[in-house]
Amino acid sequence: MSQGNEIRMGSEVQDVTTGLTGIVTSRADQFNGNVQWGVQPRCPATDQTRLPETWSFDAATLTWVGPGLEDKARESATPRVQLGDHVKDIASGVKGVAVTRWTYINGCVALEVVLPHDGKSTLEEMFARSVTISESRLRRIDKPSLAPVTDDTPAKAKGGKKLSKELLSKLSTKDKDVRPTGGPATRVPRS
Repeated sequence: MSQGNEIRMGSEVQDVTTGLTGIVTSRADQFNGNVQWGVQPRCPATDQTRLPETWSFDAATLTWVGPGLEDKARESATPRVQLGDHVKDIASGVKGVAVTRWTYINGCVALEVVLPHDGKSTLEEMFARSVTISESRLRRIDKPSLAPVTDDTPAKAKGGKKLSKELLSKLSTKDKDVRPTGGPATRVPRS
């Protein structure tokens, strides 16, 4: 159970920007340090057969309303894979870097794994190269983990100014809309 107004899995919450209320059913910890909670609104009283979409909100925009289903939420196991770890899926052989941890109300954990650039893909294809895989199938690879860029880390584009200008010139307005950035309210991926 929450102590006061601490948001936890199963809490009933409200988004301050939209007014949407619901039960927290997932948590996304992202490589950049951002935390988003998946919020499942209740079915409308007039139509109990229509399940509303689950939405993901930045933690800063949510307020705790009540305990909701906190007593029903299952704790997840201690993470075996850390964000930034190079990993391999034991079922498919897919290799990449873990960048987002999805924890669900039933205790299951999945990670978004970004695949390495193959040198042939377009910018659109490169940004779409990620998969969500159950943590139980992932094993760390013996490579140094990546550290997230923080506010005090000087930013330097790989490849210098030439590559940065080249990439920026290829990014049209349309390309920027190819992949959502996980802003304040985005749909939670179904797994």
